[in-house]
Amino acid sequence: IFSLKPKVIGFSCYIWNIEMTLKICSNIKKLDPNIIILLGGPEVSYHSAHLMEREGYIDYIIKGEGEISSKMLFNHLQSGQGRLEDIVGLVYRDRGTVQENHGWGLIENLDLIPFPYDEKENLDNKILYYESSRGCPFNCSYCMSSTFKGVRFLPLDRVNKELMWFIEKNVPLVKFVD
Repeated sequence: IFSLKPKVIGFSCYIWNIEMTLKICSNIKKLDPNIIILLGGPEVSYHSAHLMEREGYIDYIIKGEGEISSKMLFNHLQSGQGRLEDIVGLVYRDRGTVQENHGWGLIENLDLIPFPYDEKENLDNKILYYESSRGCPFNCSYCMSSTFKGVRFLPLDRVNKELMWFIEKNVPLVKFVD
């Protein structure tokens, strides 16, 4: 990680990796306090402000769906574009005080999310992940998906086009994360 000299390192946090992720983040800050630590994912989307108050090495948390909010944050960090307080679902520090913006960054129109794979990528022997919908039709009390009602889908013509792209690239395994 350090050989790349990153300015920002982001982690997706799940129940199975949260402890190790927090240890890694703490160690990264000890080695280089200037590296910006960004967390997202289901394990940090609840009680985000409390987590940031407890763990002083975390610079930003994006609650909920992060594609649009993270792009806005990266634009702000890179060029000063936009204001932190306008980024939906962002938790951040402002002069030592943790601030928590409204919302969860829920993306109603999934077609706004770009296709994640690049024409130039070498896809030999890779497992690719694909998501054609988000949400859940059920309301299980133990699940984060139950906090948002309904299911949202990518347009069917886009799904067909992207699945055909996988076939044309001879991708050996595609896992649906719907």
